Parts: sequence; C-alpha cells; structure tokens
Amino acid sequence: MTSQIIYKAPQQTPQQIDKSKQVRFKKSGNLKVENLQRRYLQAIYQLGKITVNAIRNTQRCSNSFQEMSHIFNQFNLIDY
Repeated sequence: MTSQIIYKAPQQTPQQIDKSKQVRFKKSGNLKVENLQRRYLQAIYQLGKITVNAIRNTQRCSNSFQEMSHIFNQFNLIDY
C-alpha cells in the first residue's frame, strides 16, 4: 500500500482578500479593453477613410481617362 501526499493550497476567506486590489485591477482591465476598442474603431475609421479616398481617386482617374480617350477618338488618334 503506497501513501500519497496531496498538497492542498491554503484557502483564503473572503475577509482575507484585499478588495482595493481587486477593484483597481478590474478598473485597469476595463480601461485596457476600452483603449483597445477605441484604437480598433479608430483604425477601422481610418481604413474606411482611406478606402473612400481610394475609390474617389479611382473614379476621378477613370473619368479623366474617359475624357482623354474621347478627345483622342475625336482626332482619330487611337483605334479601338
């Protein structure tokens, strides 16, 4: 028959737990999450602005190419 040694961690009673540390940790944890969420939303917003500007620039570019091809077609310089 072998004897087993089982280690039991000391149990803390609710009175022994320091409440101020818990509250501070919770607040800082929430602030970290809020900061990450805000930075994430700012990144999405910036990406959206960049995308909109890229679409506008592409539209302007295609419009100017259409105008150029129209002008060239009038002079019969380009055959399609």
